[in-house]
Amino acid sequence: MTKNIFRLIKNTSLLFLLYLFIFSFVYFILEPKTLKSATDTEYVTLNQEVTGEISLTCSSSVTGLTAINGMTGGTSNGTFSCNAVTSNSSGYNMTLKKSASLCHSTLGCGTDKQFDDYSTTSDPIDYNWASTPAGAEYWGFNVSSSSYPTAVTQRFKDNGSACNTGSNVSDGYCWTRIPTNPTTETVVNRSTATGSSGDNTYFGIKIQAGSSNALNSGTYTTTIVVTVSTN
Repeated sequence: MTKNIFRLIKNTSLLFLLYLFIFSFVYFILEPKTLKSATDTEYVTLNQEVTGEISLTCSSSVTGLTAINGMTGGTSNGTFSCNAVTSNSSGYNMTLKKSASLCHSTLGCGTDKQFDDYSTTSDPIDYNWASTPAGAEYWGFNVSSSSYPTAVTQRFKDNGSACNTGSNVSDGYCWTRIPTNPTTETVVNRSTATGSSGDNTYFGIKIQAGSSNALNSGTYTTTIVVTVSTN
């Protein structure tokens, strides 16, 4: 009797151990995350570049010009403007040049067929326009005003009697020639971004022929090239 009891206990123990082993094995298979918990971390860098955008809008042509007499001469005054917008924190600069001389549109350039570049008396810029002598023909420009005058190049500013000094940007003063491609004239140099409405820069054009002239009749033409670049 006693042997049977011991045998039963032994068999029960073995059976319990067998069940325990099977249960442990099944748990190990079905719940690996609990037994094999681990962590790994990676870092991803994001670098998004934003460029300094810039745009330019100018008048399509010079307006306000009037006819000049081919023999007795005369003066024609015109205007045009440009608007520059930039998000660049270092601002922008604006340059100006012409593609060619102001010449007769069909006869080309030459004696009695072109207006020469304005000849300054106070190089490189005159506060007042110097009267064109008999038999000569000149044209030039000035910066007449600006919505942000601080950025206008110093040589186009005046103190009321001379250019390249003071802080005024005055209509009718500080005249010079427009350089021919590839030389350029810097007219604006701003060191900060503009507002969303941008900067307006206004230009004056003066074309003048002296008396005792012999200019051929017709249209005289050239192209003014305005360029803006981020600083």
